[in-house]
Amino acid sequence: MRVLEWINALPTVYAMSIPAAGKWMPMTNDVTTSLGWIIQGADSWDAIEAVYRTIRELESEWNDLQAD
Repeated sequence: MRVLEWINALPTVYAMSIPAAGKWMPMTNDVTTSLGWIIQGADSWDAIEAVYRTIRELESEWNDLQAD
């Protein structure tokens, strides 16, 4: 799960919670049943937006790998 390591190392990422691979998860239907979360913080909104875009790109790559 190198993707999670890369995300965790990004400069605005302060904390994240992602369930372990293979763990049973209930169906999600609102914010209280989300599968995971990432908390970011920075002095500039632009920095947060830039890292957010990077996280989404990495997430997409990770999802593509899981589908194979």
